[in-house]
Parts: sequence; structure tokens; C-alpha cells
Amino acid sequence: DGDGELRIEHAAARPAEAFRVRVTGRDWKWEIRYPGADGVLGTEDDPLTFRNLHLPARSEISVDLRSGDYAYSLYLPEVEVMEAAIPGAPFDLRFRTGDPGVHELKGSQMCGFAHPELLGKMYVQSRSDLDGWMAALPRAGKAGAGPG
Repeated sequence: DGDGELRIEHAAARPAEAFRVRVTGRDWKWEIRYPGADGVLGTEDDPLTFRNLHLPARSEISVDLRSGDYAYSLYLPEVEVMEAAIPGAPFDLRFRTGDPGVHELKGSQMCGFAHPELLGKMYVQSRSDLDGWMAALPRAGKAGAGPG
């Protein structure tokens, strides 16, 4: 990245055709952003949402998992993925989605208190449904363009 952060990745290279999304634990909730029209994560045109993850069906997925403040845990039972989000240590998490459906997204934080905004759904949907849903999302804007 060149920004002084530790980057942890799985051994295999990220496929160029992978659908990319950034999931950041911040303020005891999941902030979820998708690349905007420029195709780059972390810019002002990124569609931004919270809590629920929307992904294309039958696709390779690359999640840029981060924490903006505390240690969090992301668990997606449907795709057998569980990983920690640690401040300053982005993680490239990769998996493949199956058929369309609605699945659990479980999250927790290490402080020991319950935070319901870390529990959500993983919506696996057709690409056309996903594109329509993303088009209606607010954009990150200048406040959302920082690292995180």
C-alpha cells in the first residue's frame, strides 16, 4: 500500500476478476463499501452501506477486511470464513459465493459487550440485482475517502 500499514494476504494471488468489497469494523458496526465508477476502493464515489454484505452469486470474492478502531471478528458460516479485523493490519480475505440466497453475517468485538450492529446478513444475488441495489446507495463522499 505504501501507507505504512502491515498487509496480510493469503498465499495465492487475488484473481483479476474477483468482485472487490471493503468491510471495516468501526464504532462497533460493519462499514461496507464497494468500488464506485472509478473502480477504486477508498474514493469519494464508493457506494457505502452498513451491517449487511451484498455479493454476486457464483463469483470469486475479495474482501479487504479492516478495523478502524478495535479488534473485530467477521464470520460468514455459509462460505466457512472467519477472520479477525485488527487496526493497522488489513487482510485480503477470499472465497467463492454459491447460488443466490440470504445467509448469516456474524461479527463480534473483543471488548466483551454485545453490539447488534455487528450482526447482519450476507445477501448473495444475481449481478443485475446487485447492480440495481448498489446504484441506490449513498456515496462515501469526502468523509469516507480516508484509510480505513
